[in-house]
Parts: sequence; structure tokens; C-alpha cells
Amino acid sequence: MAEDIVLPYLADGLSMRVLDDWCPTYAGYKLYYPSRRNPAPGSHSHHANTRLLCASTGL
Repeated sequence: MAEDIVLPYLADGLSMRVLDDWCPTYAGYKLYYPSRRNPAPGSHSHHANTRLLCASTGL
């Protein structure tokens, strides 16, 4: 999950970090380009949700 989305929950103590050594952070969002012509349905719904999130937050 993107860190900027969970930071408020971490700050409020509603969530906590686990397995920090296994979760490297990176700047920005990354795009995925599938090697297949027809990507999996899950990829399509993930991209649609990301577009909605970006549109609603002004990213």
C-alpha cells in the first residue's frame, strides 16, 4: 500500500508498521507495463482504482 495513504493511520496509532526490513520505500508511484497483450482483469481494476484515487486527491 502506498505510504502517503497510510501515514494518517500510522500517526493516529490505528495501524502499525510490520516487517519494515521487507518493505522498502520509494518515491512516487510506479507504472506496470504487462508483457502480455491482454492483461489480467485484476490489473485493469487496480489501474481504474488508482485513477479514481488520483482524481479524487488531486494527484
